[in-house]
Amino acid sequence: MNATAHASRPILRRILRISVVLQVVVIALSIACARSLLCSIMALSATLITQLGFLVMIRALDRYFRLRRGMGQFFLISLAKLTVIVLFFFIASRISEQAVLFFLLGLSVVVLAVLIEGGIQLLRSLTHGRT
Repeated sequence: MNATAHASRPILRRILRISVVLQVVVIALSIACARSLLCSIMALSATLITQLGFLVMIRALDRYFRLRRGMGQFFLISLAKLTVIVLFFFIASRISEQAVLFFLLGLSVVVLAVLIEGGIQLLRSLTHGRT
């Protein structure tokens, strides 16, 4: 691995930690607000799908950059992830509109974790004089 890959590992670990914390918050709020086990299960499944998809994407990109081949495999993995998300979305849409909203909330966990980590990095650079 090159130096950039080693430098990005702590950032990826922090993103995963933040996403796990957000997952717990989303599940707790879905149980408290919706009072529906089904909506909580939809939120949990969506958070697990996005976290697993994020980990698989990281591994596939690391492999691609290390070997400089296998981009076709990366696109196949991305297509498989999209298929799983569409299938779960279809199931949620057949259950209720509320289940769809909680599924979408669960899908946003990794995106929110990346945004939070980006905000943390921005604050660090502004407070420590780095640009």
